[in-house]
Amino acid sequence: ISSFTIHRFQKAFDSLDSKKAKYSLFSTLLMAFGFLLTQKMLWSSLKASGLTTNSGIFASILHGFTWIHAAHVALGILGLLYLIKTIKKEFIGHVRFENRVQNIIKFWHFLGVIWGLMFVVLFLI
Repeated sequence: ISSFTIHRFQKAFDSLDSKKAKYSLFSTLLMAFGFLLTQKMLWSSLKASGLTTNSGIFASILHGFTWIHAAHVALGILGLLYLIKTIKKEFIGHVRFENRVQNIIKFWHFLGVIWGLMFVVLFLI
């Protein structure tokens, strides 16, 4: 879902619609922090169930992958926070920001794809 909201941000950025861009960006940030909160809940649940990194290979892989992904999401959040700068400038210097904005958006979409794959492999299979 956050890929959809960041895509909406991109469209608003391209059309210089700062109101829609703000709404879309803050929605994405809210979901990002929500994701990190759910990860914290997952790790607490795993610990309460006795599944720690010392509980075997699956548990250590599960912890390792989710921690690494959470770290990348944290980096993605830093990128999203940088995008606030593009809104605060009210899109002045739009061309100057365009490359950075596109790279942050691509990274965010990449995180979504990786999480989808991880979810299927670690939790469904």
